[in-house]
Amino acid sequence: MFARDASATEMLQGCPVVTAAGDWVGAVRSILIDVRSRQLRYVMLLSRPGNALVAIPWHALYFDSSLSRLVYFTCT
Repeated sequence: MFARDASATEMLQGCPVVTAAGDWVGAVRSILIDVRSRQLRYVMLLSRPGNALVAIPWHALYFDSSLSRLVYFTCT
């Protein structure tokens, strides 16, 4: 995703983030974009408990359009 895709990046604000098993991870608060390439690099989200701010690499996520959420793949 490129930074010039403003409507797509705005759509991510508040988007839920879950694990592949469907467990809640958090909600998107902001995004970090590489200035040189103008590509999205990290999604910043508020996670529970304590509303900690966490950065997740964009390449570790995919958008589940059927449920309007981001899915975070982790190694188990």
